Amino acid sequence: MAGRTLGVVFAGGAGRRLGGQKALRALAGRPLLSWVLAALAPQVHALALVAKSVEDARTLLNALDPSDGFAKDVTPLGDRPWMDGPVA
Repeated sequence: MAGRTLGVVFAGGAGRRLGGQKALRALAGRPLLSWVLAALAPQVHALALVAKSVEDARTLLNALDPSDGFAKDVTPLGDRPWMDGPVA
């Protein structure tokens, strides 16, 4: 892979219609976020997860099992509330 590519996953949203956090909703026994990170990890040099806050991003990451296929460290990032709208 040439260069250094950053993969960014946006995991925002309250999930009111789903009744909880979308990122942690299970699909085939694993959280949706786990599937996304596992698919993206081999394609990029580094991964970042954007949520409402850095703390929310850390909480999501801590809820995942790294053995699900994304061995890379994922950098937690928070949305910037002073911008025009939500990033995540």
